[in-house]
Amino acid sequence: MNIYIPYTYLIGWSKLNTFYYGRRTAKNCHPNEFWNKYFTSSKHVKEFVKNNGEPDIIEIRKTFPNNPKSCTVWECKVLDRMDVQHDSRFLNRRSGDYKWDTTGMVTIYDDSGKTRSICKNNPDYISGKYVSIRKGKVTVKDSDGNILIVSINDSRYISGELKHIYFGTKQSKETIENRAKYIRGVPKSEEHNKKNSESHKGKYRILTDDWKLNISNGMRNKPKLICPKCSKEVGWHKSHLKLHINSNNCKRINDKVITKGDIVMCLVCLLESTDKPNTLKNHGIYCKKNPDRIIKNPKSVAVYDCPICGQKISGKGNLKQHQNGSKCSAKNSVISQNMI
Repeated sequence: MNIYIPYTYLIGWSKLNTFYYGRRTAKNCHPNEFWNKYFTSSKHVKEFVKNNGEPDIIEIRKTFPNNPKSCTVWECKVLDRMDVQHDSRFLNRRSGDYKWDTTGMVTIYDDSGKTRSICKNNPDYISGKYVSIRKGKVTVKDSDGNILIVSINDSRYISGELKHIYFGTKQSKETIENRAKYIRGVPKSEEHNKKNSESHKGKYRILTDDWKLNISNGMRNKPKLICPKCSKEVGWHKSHLKLHINSNNCKRINDKVITKGDIVMCLVCLLESTDKPNTLKNHGIYCKKNPDRIIKNPKSVAVYDCPICGQKISGKGNLKQHQNGSKCSAKNSVISQNMI
């Protein structure tokens, strides 16, 4: 599990008396990555580095474990206090802004061709009037490890010369589970369902004999699971084993009996019987002298009160027989009085 530690940093060129103060709050960020994998997101700092070389001052000023909001507030306080926007020594173009947040925002080209950020819920963005500047582009890395942003139709990306930055990386189980939860919780639009159904119209899978043979051979070669209770071989999947254990087919092996020709004898109570199937399946398992025997739970039977005589009768069928027969005492007394 990655450790998430947002931090603020300071870089500077002491000979040029130039500095830059910033923060890092990206997902799974850590101070150890600073100036090794992550450098800075400021365009002005990147240009300054190209023209003047690497900074000689590289410091982590403060860390905020699992607290990106506090990191943002602290950076804003420092920038406001030093008034870096009006200080020529700093490369920062503005002081801190407490309300600055890009959550739910997207960068687009406006009508004048300039870039600006708008909310994803903006009607112009939903209608398609404005498109993200990253649409149709992909972040890749070359053979030297340099990160680039190119079009998805770039010949170098199609040929495999440039690979996606996440190519070859394994995702954690938490990431996969979170993505699955997100996909399950996002309802599909009617347009999406229509396009999906139209794209699958007229497409059917032809089950050829070779395809069926490959499937059967693959199933046959898969190792089967063995039931821990009855030691029978069941299917190769865990679900098959669960179904078998919960079914009546799963019965404990009777190892308490031996056979001598046509006679079967119980090793616990020494009972001998010629009823071989019944003894093998039942007696050794349910033998009362066997300490490891299976104890059957008695079935619960509903008890009813006779509406004529009030006697308690177990079972609905027995109640009907009681009322229709001669066992109901109150009914018999009524009949005898009428006869008199």
